[in-house]
Amino acid sequence: GGPLKGASSYTKGQVGSASFSPQGLTSVLGLQARAGMAAPFGRVAQYSPSDLGLDPQVARVPLAYRFRIGGVNSVRGFDENSLQPSGGLAMIQLNIEWRMKLAGPVGLELYAEAGNVWPGASDIVLHDFFPSTSTRTVRPGDVRYVFGVGPRLILPFGPLRLDLTWIPRPPDLKPSESPSKWKYPRVQFAIGPAF
Repeated sequence: GGPLKGASSYTKGQVGSASFSPQGLTSVLGLQARAGMAAPFGRVAQYSPSDLGLDPQVARVPLAYRFRIGGVNSVRGFDENSLQPSGGLAMIQLNIEWRMKLAGPVGLELYAEAGNVWPGASDIVLHDFFPSTSTRTVRPGDVRYVFGVGPRLILPFGPLRLDLTWIPRPPDLKPSESPSKWKYPRVQFAIGPAF
Protein backbone atom coordinates (compact mmCIF):
# COMPACT_ATOMS: atom_id res chain seq x y z
CA GLY A 1 0.00 0.00 0.00
CA GLY A 2 0.96 3.61 0.51
CA PRO A 3 3.20 5.33 -2.06
CA LEU A 4 3.78 2.04 -3.92
CA LYS A 5 0.06 1.92 -4.75
CA GLY A 6 -0.47 -1.61 -3.52
CA ALA A 7 -3.94 -3.11 -3.34
CA SER A 8 -4.07 -2.97 0.48
CA SER A 9 -2.83 -0.50 3.05
CA TYR A 10 -2.43 -1.61 6.66
CA THR A 11 0.01 -1.54 9.54
CA LYS A 12 0.84 -4.73 11.41
CA GLY A 13 3.01 -5.26 14.45
CA GLN A 14 3.87 -8.38 16.40
CA VAL A 15 5.96 -8.94 19.51
CA GLY A 16 7.14 -12.20 20.95
CA SER A 17 9.45 -13.54 23.58
CA ALA A 18 10.61 -17.03 24.48
CA SER A 19 12.82 -18.26 27.29
CA PHE A 20 14.26 -21.64 28.18
CA SER A 21 15.39 -22.38 31.73
CA PRO A 22 17.24 -25.61 32.70
CA GLN A 23 15.55 -27.50 35.54
CA GLY A 24 18.24 -29.82 36.82
CA LEU A 25 20.31 -31.92 34.44
CA THR A 26 17.57 -33.55 32.38
CA SER A 27 14.74 -31.04 31.88
CA VAL A 28 14.04 -27.58 30.53
CA LEU A 29 11.15 -25.20 31.19
CA GLY A 30 10.15 -23.24 28.08
CA LEU A 31 7.89 -20.18 28.04
CA GLN A 32 6.64 -18.21 25.05
CA ALA A 33 4.37 -15.17 24.72
CA ARG A 34 3.23 -13.56 21.45
CA ALA A 35 0.85 -10.71 20.70
CA GLY A 36 0.02 -8.73 17.60
CA MET A 37 -2.23 -6.05 16.18
CA ALA A 38 -3.03 -4.85 12.67
CA ALA A 39 -5.02 -1.89 11.38
CA PRO A 40 -6.04 -0.99 7.83
CA PHE A 41 -5.80 2.59 6.60
CA GLY A 42 -6.40 4.57 3.43
CA ARG A 43 -8.61 3.48 0.57
CA VAL A 44 -11.26 0.90 1.50
CA ALA A 45 -10.67 -2.43 -0.24
CA GLN A 46 -12.72 -5.53 0.48
CA TYR A 47 -10.85 -8.87 0.36
CA SER A 48 -13.56 -11.17 1.63
CA PRO A 49 -17.15 -11.54 0.43
CA SER A 50 -19.37 -9.31 2.53
CA ASP A 51 -21.93 -12.11 3.07
CA LEU A 52 -19.56 -13.95 5.47
CA GLY A 53 -20.54 -11.69 8.35
CA LEU A 54 -16.89 -10.67 8.65
CA ASP A 55 -15.98 -7.47 10.48
CA PRO A 56 -15.56 -4.75 7.80
CA GLN A 57 -12.15 -3.71 9.16
CA VAL A 58 -10.88 -7.30 9.09
CA ALA A 59 -12.13 -7.70 5.51
CA ARG A 60 -9.88 -4.80 4.43
CA VAL A 61 -6.74 -6.88 5.10
CA PRO A 62 -5.98 -9.86 2.82
CA LEU A 63 -6.52 -13.21 4.56
CA ALA A 64 -2.84 -14.19 4.26
CA TYR A 65 -1.86 -11.16 6.37
CA ARG A 66 -4.47 -11.46 9.12
CA PHE A 67 -3.67 -13.18 12.39
CA ARG A 68 -4.70 -16.85 12.66
CA ILE A 69 -3.39 -19.37 15.16
CA GLY A 70 -3.92 -23.02 16.01
CA GLY A 71 -1.93 -26.08 15.08
CA VAL A 72 1.15 -27.99 16.18
CA ASN A 73 3.31 -24.86 16.64
CA SER A 74 0.88 -22.46 18.33
CA VAL A 75 -2.20 -23.78 20.18
CA ARG A 76 -2.08 -27.57 19.85
CA GLY A 77 -5.20 -29.69 19.61
CA PHE A 78 -6.73 -27.30 17.08
CA ASP A 79 -6.32 -27.58 13.34
CA GLU A 80 -3.80 -25.31 11.62
CA ASN A 81 -4.99 -21.67 11.52
CA SER A 82 -8.44 -22.61 12.85
CA LEU A 83 -8.47 -19.81 15.47
CA GLN A 84 -10.11 -17.84 13.75
CA PRO A 85 -10.36 -19.32 10.22
CA SER A 86 -11.34 -15.96 8.70
CA GLY A 87 -8.55 -14.24 10.64
CA GLY A 88 -8.49 -11.14 12.79
CA LEU A 89 -6.54 -8.00 13.59
CA ALA A 90 -5.54 -8.81 17.19
CA MET A 91 -3.87 -11.94 18.59
CA ILE A 92 -2.55 -13.23 21.93
CA GLN A 93 -0.81 -16.58 22.44
CA LEU A 94 0.91 -18.10 25.52
CA ASN A 95 2.80 -21.42 25.75
CA ILE A 96 4.53 -23.24 28.60
CA GLU A 97 6.41 -26.54 28.19
CA TRP A 98 8.35 -28.78 30.52
CA ARG A 99 10.71 -30.86 28.36
CA MET A 100 12.23 -33.92 30.05
CA LYS A 101 14.89 -36.29 28.79
CA LEU A 102 13.99 -39.88 29.71
CA ALA A 103 16.58 -42.23 28.19
CA GLY A 104 18.90 -41.79 25.23
CA PRO A 105 17.09 -39.88 22.48
CA VAL A 106 13.65 -40.37 24.07
CA GLY A 107 11.98 -37.53 25.94
CA LEU A 108 8.62 -36.39 27.23
CA GLU A 109 6.94 -33.00 27.21
CA LEU A 110 4.11 -31.61 29.35
CA TYR A 111 2.52 -28.41 28.07
CA ALA A 112 -0.27 -25.91 28.49
CA GLU A 113 -1.22 -23.30 25.92
CA ALA A 114 -3.70 -20.47 25.51
CA GLY A 115 -4.60 -18.04 22.77
CA ASN A 116 -7.13 -16.52 20.46
CA VAL A 117 -7.62 -14.07 17.62
CA TRP A 118 -10.11 -11.16 17.72
CA PRO A 119 -11.48 -8.83 15.02
CA GLY A 120 -9.66 -5.92 16.69
CA ALA A 121 -7.99 -4.87 19.94
CA SER A 122 -11.22 -3.24 21.18
CA ASP A 123 -12.89 -6.69 21.07
CA ILE A 124 -10.55 -8.11 23.74
CA VAL A 125 -12.30 -8.07 27.12
CA LEU A 126 -11.10 -9.36 30.49
CA HIS A 127 -13.83 -11.97 31.05
CA ASP A 128 -12.70 -13.77 27.84
CA PHE A 129 -9.52 -14.84 29.68
CA PHE A 130 -11.13 -16.82 32.53
CA PRO A 131 -10.83 -20.56 31.84
CA SER A 132 -13.63 -22.96 32.72
CA THR A 133 -14.36 -26.62 32.16
CA SER A 134 -17.98 -26.66 31.08
CA THR A 135 -19.82 -28.41 28.29
CA ARG A 136 -20.92 -25.03 26.90
CA THR A 137 -19.16 -24.32 23.63
CA VAL A 138 -16.79 -21.39 23.62
CA ARG A 139 -17.82 -18.00 22.28
CA PRO A 140 -15.71 -16.51 19.47
CA GLY A 141 -13.96 -14.11 21.87
CA ASP A 142 -13.11 -16.70 24.55
CA VAL A 143 -9.44 -17.56 24.98
CA ARG A 144 -8.85 -21.22 24.13
CA TYR A 145 -6.94 -23.22 26.77
CA VAL A 146 -5.37 -26.62 26.17
CA PHE A 147 -3.02 -28.96 28.01
CA GLY A 148 -1.26 -32.09 26.96
CA VAL A 149 1.60 -34.55 27.00
CA GLY A 150 3.74 -36.02 24.29
CA PRO A 151 6.70 -38.33 23.76
CA ARG A 152 9.69 -37.03 21.80
CA LEU A 153 12.34 -38.78 19.75
CA ILE A 154 15.33 -36.42 19.50
CA LEU A 155 17.06 -36.74 16.12
CA PRO A 156 19.90 -34.66 14.55
CA PHE A 157 17.39 -32.57 12.53
CA GLY A 158 15.08 -31.98 15.51
CA PRO A 159 12.53 -33.85 17.61
CA LEU A 160 9.77 -36.05 16.24
CA ARG A 161 6.72 -35.21 18.37
CA LEU A 162 3.47 -37.00 19.08
CA ASP A 163 1.18 -34.61 21.00
CA LEU A 164 -1.92 -35.71 22.92
CA THR A 165 -3.91 -32.55 23.68
CA TRP A 166 -7.01 -32.11 25.83
CA ILE A 167 -9.35 -29.19 25.20
CA PRO A 168 -11.36 -28.47 28.39
CA ARG A 169 -14.20 -26.71 26.54
CA PRO A 170 -15.42 -27.82 23.12
CA PRO A 171 -14.98 -25.39 20.24
CA ASP A 172 -17.79 -24.31 17.97
CA LEU A 173 -19.31 -27.55 16.74
CA LYS A 174 -20.61 -28.36 13.30
CA PRO A 175 -24.24 -29.57 13.31
CA SER A 176 -23.07 -33.15 12.66
CA GLU A 177 -20.56 -33.17 15.58
CA SER A 178 -21.18 -34.39 19.10
CA PRO A 179 -19.68 -32.59 22.14
CA SER A 180 -18.58 -36.02 23.47
CA LYS A 181 -15.91 -36.22 20.76
CA TRP A 182 -13.97 -33.53 22.67
CA LYS A 183 -13.70 -35.69 25.82
CA TYR A 184 -10.78 -37.54 24.24
CA PRO A 185 -7.34 -36.13 23.46
CA ARG A 186 -6.57 -34.83 20.00
CA VAL A 187 -3.51 -36.54 18.50
CA GLN A 188 -1.09 -34.57 16.32
CA PHE A 189 2.30 -35.44 14.83
CA ALA A 190 5.00 -32.84 14.17
CA ILE A 191 8.69 -32.47 13.38
CA GLY A 192 10.71 -29.88 15.30
CA PRO A 193 10.01 -28.04 18.55
CA ALA A 194 6.75 -26.15 19.04
CA PHE A 195 8.80 -22.99 19.70
